[in-house]
Amino acid sequence: MSFLFPLKKPKTLNEMVFALNEWAQRLDHIPPESGDSEARRSSADEVGKLLANIRKAAWARSSDSTAQPDPEQLAALAKEVYSTDVIIPLLRNVMYLDFDARKDVTSFVAFILKRQPTVDYLQHRSTVLFPILMKQAGTPEIHRTACQVIREFARHEALCSQLMNQQCFWLFFGHIDDVEFEVATDNFSTLQEILRNYPELTARFLNRNTDYFMKCINGLILSDGYVAKRQALRLLFHLIRQQRNHKFLLAYVDSLESLKLIMDQLRCKSKNICFDAFQIFKIFVANPNKQQAILNVLIRNKRQLVEVLQSPHTLADRHENIQYQKEREYVKRKILSFPDIDTSNPAKQRTHQTHPLHQAYPPPNNHPHSQHSRSQPQPHPSAQSQRVPQ
Repeated sequence: MSFLFPLKKPKTLNEMVFALNEWAQRLDHIPPESGDSEARRSSADEVGKLLANIRKAAWARSSDSTAQPDPEQLAALAKEVYSTDVIIPLLRNVMYLDFDARKDVTSFVAFILKRQPTVDYLQHRSTVLFPILMKQAGTPEIHRTACQVIREFARHEALCSQLMNQQCFWLFFGHIDDVEFEVATDNFSTLQEILRNYPELTARFLNRNTDYFMKCINGLILSDGYVAKRQALRLLFHLIRQQRNHKFLLAYVDSLESLKLIMDQLRCKSKNICFDAFQIFKIFVANPNKQQAILNVLIRNKRQLVEVLQSPHTLADRHENIQYQKEREYVKRKILSFPDIDTSNPAKQRTHQTHPLHQAYPPPNNHPHSQHSRSQPQPHPSAQSQRVPQ
């Protein structure tokens, strides 16, 4: 293996990529238990130097990788990348690179992705690359680089489709529920970009994974984290408003567990959370084809729901306030139009016994996948502790 022998100083772009692969493979072969060894530091330094030299040689005139590159130069660089498979050991060892080298990794990926053959090449490596990147996306030290590379890949529909079809995609939900604020927000931005960029692709994804996606997004809404909760509500509202996602919308508003969860968010201390939850709750109420179980819950909580909708706490100060008030009045009238509980029959009265809103229904069942596993990555391991009060 050539990396066991000293490397000559590379001069051409092809030689630089070849040397980059050799040094990246050296990092691969250093045992993890060796820690921050001299060999690892030395190899990482060489990788950083080579990335900087490649950047200067390939796109130095534009100061970054966003300008149109020289076609011949790009083709030569890309072909060497394909032949060496350097992208795999390079991304696998991002953890050991310094800040500038990590930035160069992102630019390197963006640069070679300017060629369609690179997209085709990466499709054949996606089952190796995406699990690496998705795991790194949850690592505080390197989540930014990993998410940036994932976003570069996801700008190409073919690669985005492959990511959404892999099991590791569901790791996004666990990373979003992370206690590290930056990890959570970066992962959510990446997930949101993926789901918004290709509506048709997203619609097919939701149709294939309706039940599990509902459990994942509801798990984030159950989260204690303000950012995860609010962003999940807003993403959910965006998705169910899309005409292409009509099947997913019908499944969600037919879900008793989802209704209970959204109703509980109407009592949140945050006015913003209340507002975002109301945007979804009004769809449950306005649905002309409610399941009987859904209607029963709304009837049992009729008085409490009206009180909540009349509460000043649910009046958020925002530009949409006038429209919001009109919608609240419509929803309130709709709820008031539901039949009252039949108090003439004691049996029915027990069946429709009223309670405070947060106790008027049992909590949603625990997410059935409450821990990460290789066979079923868990998007929100803390969901068990985030139950609706009883």
